[in-house]
Amino acid sequence: MKRRSLRCGLLVGSVALAVFACQGQVDVAPWTPTGAVTVYGSSAGGGYVARPEGAFLLAPNPPTTDSRSPPDSCVAGGWAPLTIGAVDDLDAGDSIVVTFDGVPAVLRPVDRYGFNQYVLARDTVSYVPGAAVSITIPGAVGGFPAATISSVMPPAITSVTAVPAQPSTTEPFTVTWGPAGGAEYTFEVLLLYSLEGIDFDSQVVCSWVDDGEGVIPGELLQSWADTEFQRRVEVTRYRTERQEIGEHVLFLLTTYDTLPPIPSP
Repeated sequence: MKRRSLRCGLLVGSVALAVFACQGQVDVAPWTPTGAVTVYGSSAGGGYVARPEGAFLLAPNPPTTDSRSPPDSCVAGGWAPLTIGAVDDLDAGDSIVVTFDGVPAVLRPVDRYGFNQYVLARDTVSYVPGAAVSITIPGAVGGFPAATISSVMPPAITSVTAVPAQPSTTEPFTVTWGPAGGAEYTFEVLLLYSLEGIDFDSQVVCSWVDDGEGVIPGELLQSWADTEFQRRVEVTRYRTERQEIGEHVLFLLTTYDTLPPIPSP
C-alpha cells in the first residue's frame, strides 16, 4: 500500500458524485477498503467505445449511490474540483479483466493522480450498448480480495432536449430524452458554466428517474442564462452495482455519456 496526498479528481464520468469524496487531510483510521470500477460508454466514429478504469483504496466515504433510487431533484451551486487527503491504495493484483459479452479486455495498474489506477493500454475498447459486462479481480494478499461483479452497459441516448444558452427563467424547462432507460438507471444532466472567466465555477445538477422526462426549475437557470462566459452540458445515463466482501466494498458503475450542443439565442 502507498500513502499519497492527492486531488480527489476521481469522478464517475459526468455523474455529479465523487467515488472517493472528502476534503482536506484526513488521518483518522480505519477507512473502508474500497474498490471502484467505472466503465464509461460513449459514441465514436459511428460505433461505441468504452473506457474502463478501476481504483482500489482505503476510502473515507465508500460509494453508496444507487441508480435505482435517484434523488429526482435539481440543485444549483458552485463547482470546484474536489480534493482528497492522504490515502492508501490497495493491490488488487497485476491486472483486472473487463469482459463485454464474452470478449475480455485487460486493465493494468498505472500511477495516476498519485495512486495506482487500473486502465487499458489503448485507452478504449469497442462495445455494444446493452452488452453484459463483468469485472474479474484476481486480488492480492494483504490487498483487495479476489472478486467478480457484473452489470450491463446502459442503452445509448439517441435524443435529448437541448438546453439553450438563454432559456426562460420564469417557468420550468422540460428535458425529454429517448429511449427511456427504465428502473435500473438514473438519468443526469449537468450544466457547467463560469461566472468569473475561463474556468468553470458553477453548476446545475439534475438527477431523474430514467423515464424519459425531467423538469429544471426556471429560477435555477438564471445564472446559466446571464453568464457571459463559457457553458457546457453533460448528459449521463448510469447504472450501479455494489457488493460487500467482508469489510471490503466493491462498486461498479457503467455509463453512457454524451455532450449535447447548446443552441445560441
